Amino acid sequence: MSKDFSQAMAERTDKQLVDIVTIKRDEYQLEAILSAESEIEKRKLNPSNFYTETQIEETKLTLATQHQTQKLAWQHKALIVALPVVVGVGVWYLSSHISELKIIGRFGFALILIAQYIVYRLLKNTDYVQITTEYKHWVAYSYYIYAIVIGLGGIIIFFCLSK
Repeated sequence: MSKDFSQAMAERTDKQLVDIVTIKRDEYQLEAILSAESEIEKRKLNPSNFYTETQIEETKLTLATQHQTQKLAWQHKALIVALPVVVGVGVWYLSSHISELKIIGRFGFALILIAQYIVYRLLKNTDYVQITTEYKHWVAYSYYIYAIVIGLGGIIIFFCLSK
């Protein structure tokens, strides 16, 4: 794995390497950072030739602010609404056709709720404040949508059967 990072870092420009080990350090895995530092040593680069400490801190602060105000894309919102339905139908189908999975079918909805809660907790531990808030709201919106669709379906079935 580190071999892949070494190759990738060898292909980076000097400025890109310095960015990885200074300004964008929080965005990379430890192995990537170590590979970038190793490449910087091989090239005998001095990060202070690219940025002052003040510039590094200001850039990190700007990136943190950007993370906090970043919003969910419409594709992510659509996934938040549609994915539980797709997973739920898949779990229902599998549990109805494979006898060993019948117990999963009974807990499918709870498993979806647990998965959504885990995603929320993982997001909450990041700097993406706006995305976390929007995720929470879109999960709630999706349950409103499900309730409306199920309610309308029930009303339609009721009127069709009563005729």
